[in-house]
Amino acid sequence: MDAKTDRIDARDISRFGEVVGPAPMAMPSDHSQQHSALVTRRIQLIGLIGQEASRLKQCWDEKSKRSIQKTLEFLKNEAIVACMRKLVTLLNFLIKSDQLWTNKMSVPTQG
Repeated sequence: MDAKTDRIDARDISRFGEVVGPAPMAMPSDHSQQHSALVTRRIQLIGLIGQEASRLKQCWDEKSKRSIQKTLEFLKNEAIVACMRKLVTLLNFLIKSDQLWTNKMSVPTQG
């Protein structure tokens, strides 16, 4: 049964390539992939702080408020701050060490 679907898939993919003619793309460098992963993680951590802050605003129970406040404090002071510093340091290193990023940063703009 797989052979049938594989042939159909191969035909459809081949036809797509003929019609659309997508340009070949190089694989992103290791540094680009690391950069993307770090940026994604940074966005997740910032979102986590925002979520806990929203929960705190909506909470009416004092015990729950204290729990959320402790979690928020931990995230801000320990996990997030330390992680964010590390992420920023790594991002700066990756940008400086990756020639592609260096070239992008040094391209003059018209204005």
